[in-house]
This record gives sequence, structure tokens and C-alpha cells, in this order.
Amino acid sequence: MISHITIYKYDDSYQIRYFKATVSKEIVIQKATEELRTVIESLVDLLEEDLLPEEKIIELTAEVLRVNIQKEEVVNLNIKYKETLLETELTAEQMLELMEIYPEWEPVIDYSAGTIVKYESNLYEVIAPGHTSQADWTPDATPALFRKIVPEGVIPEWIQPTGSHDAYNTGDRVTFNGLMYESLIDGNVWSPEAYPAGWQQVNVV
Repeated sequence: MISHITIYKYDDSYQIRYFKATVSKEIVIQKATEELRTVIESLVDLLEEDLLPEEKIIELTAEVLRVNIQKEEVVNLNIKYKETLLETELTAEQMLELMEIYPEWEPVIDYSAGTIVKYESNLYEVIAPGHTSQADWTPDATPALFRKIVPEGVIPEWIQPTGSHDAYNTGDRVTFNGLMYESLIDGNVWSPEAYPAGWQQVNVV
């Protein structure tokens, strides 16, 4: 028989304690969903009344547990599918559609080549063999370490290569000062302005 029940609220988490057959029991619910908060608030309202039938306590406690279990199942499914998607080879378009599954870039993290990270609403692939990120080595500012992921057919802006590993090759297209150019040579590390002979302007049809 449940003889007493108390609820403590900490931000969006709840601690529910009750006595059943003189034994103290406890339920801890982390980061309660909106639905769960509604249920708990209803329980709190009833607890503030002078009389609360034992049947109602059991009913509401069971409802709290049910909603919390459902929340855990959804979280577990989300984790499972997220891990599956991260291990699947996706096109650039699919990656951008599923941008939310990728982790935010952070400083002081050991990144390995091939890792996909999110930074300022863009996705980047780590192209360096491996490095520890730094606050001043953001993906948008260090093309030697990161390659911006763009959909097929989208021509990226020219970025200054830092070596042969990220130099432009014959046929690579870029935009530069509002115009489109195609590289005429391999290992092209110059801009269309700095070395016009290495580029051919492409007219957009």
C-alpha cells in the first residue's frame, strides 16, 4: 500500500519518492518530455489536495513510468538509427538533408580522416590524416584540414590550397569573384587572378 508520495523538481528533471508497504522507493526522471511534464504536474496538483485516493496515486505513478519508458525507447531507437546512418555511405545531398545527425565541430578533439562534422550550418569532412582541433583551426578557415561538403552540381568557391593534397586538378571547377573557372592543369594552387594561364573561364548557360 502506498502511504506517502513526494515530488522534487530540478530544472527539467524530477525525483519521485513514495512509500509502499513501509519501504521507500524512488523514481528519477531525467530531462522529462513535455507530455511527461504534463502528467507530473497533474500528479502534483492532486497531491496538493487534502485527500488523494490510493487508486489515483497508483494510476498516476503508472502513467509516469509508462511515458518515461516510451521516452527511453524513442531515445534508444534514435541512437540506433543515427549510428546506422553515420556508418552508411551517403551522397552529399543526403548528408546535408540529415545534417542534424552529425556532431558539431569542437576544439581540443582528436579527429581522424573521413570524419564528418557540422560547423555554422555546413558540413565538413576531415581530410588530414589526424589532428587535434584548435579554436583557431575552424573548418571554414583551414582547407588543409577540412573539405566542405557540397551537393553534386554545386560549384564551390575557390579556396587557397595549402599543398598538393588539396590542390586543384584538370577539370576542377570553382567560382572566383562571381565567375566560374575550370582548372587547365593538375596541382593547381594559384587563383584565376594570380595565374590566369592555369584557368579557363566557363560561361554559365
